[in-house]
Amino acid sequence: GNSLVFASDRDGNFRLWRLNVAAKDGGQSASALSIYSEFPIQLSAARKADALVYSALQQDRNIWRLNLQSRQWKRLIASSGQDASPQFSPKGDRICFRSDRSGEDQLWVSKADGSEAVQITRGAMRPSVGRWSPDGNSIVFNNPGSDQIWIAQQNPGADWSVRNTGVQGVHPVFSPDGQWIYAGGTSGISRFAPTGPPTENLTTSRSEALAISADGRYIYFAREPTDTMIMRLDLQSKAVEKVFEGVVPGCTSCWALDSDGIYFLGTDRESFDRQVLYFWDLNKGATRPVVPYPEPLWPLGSGPFSLGPGGNLLVVRVEPSNSDAMLVKPFR
Repeated sequence: GNSLVFASDRDGNFRLWRLNVAAKDGGQSASALSIYSEFPIQLSAARKADALVYSALQQDRNIWRLNLQSRQWKRLIASSGQDASPQFSPKGDRICFRSDRSGEDQLWVSKADGSEAVQITRGAMRPSVGRWSPDGNSIVFNNPGSDQIWIAQQNPGADWSVRNTGVQGVHPVFSPDGQWIYAGGTSGISRFAPTGPPTENLTTSRSEALAISADGRYIYFAREPTDTMIMRLDLQSKAVEKVFEGVVPGCTSCWALDSDGIYFLGTDRESFDRQVLYFWDLNKGATRPVVPYPEPLWPLGSGPFSLGPGGNLLVVRVEPSNSDAMLVKPFR
């Protein structure tokens, strides 16, 4: 045929798209089909009939808390939708998370136990992970569709307002003193004031899944979505160096920074289909296992883990999943 059918969430929701194979615009002219699915995979179009078959993967992602001392798991935030990207507030008394429980991906804020969740973003921005300001009054995030960076701010009346910073970037984070916002992207890491431009480019290393050390000296990051390596940028010398390798491929944000190391999700070295939570010791330059991950599936699109007071780690786990084979007929 003269067209290619593929799955993408380029408009904020996973659906099927059709592309004329003669087009030379990098897929920009692809047209959306009226076929939605949480995660459509394994497509097959009939050559001699007007029919299409695809598999619809149904995952239920929920937010869990792991106490690193007791090794006890507790399901904290769950719904019939997808709950992901949990981040403790600086005091550890609240959690910002991403959920589509309202019908579309938005940011929510709850108490530390997951109760009293309030939706803080609305509209078509489809936010990425939200990262707190040091004072706990603001949350910065980007729109993955446009890479526009936004800030949600809590007003005195407890409601939230959202403003566009006028800057583009990926996975923005506040500096520990709140004076800067650092953001990644394909062109490198940059910084800007919370009020907006101008921006200052710090390195040309492609970057995402940013985290900044408590002393404000290092920015830790992954270079691309399938990378297994964590790098860091020294903000004093501007040097970039490898920290360690071993994050589960395709889950480059599945880690959380501590004062002396990094907790991360890696492959079980004695199994082909299991994961383990590991700790990379920055002082010793060595990895030690912490606890086996309960599910064989790693949490696709879960966003970064988050470490809070009392040795509590927020992670995303995938509940029992299934997939359905779907037939579209007629398909032209």
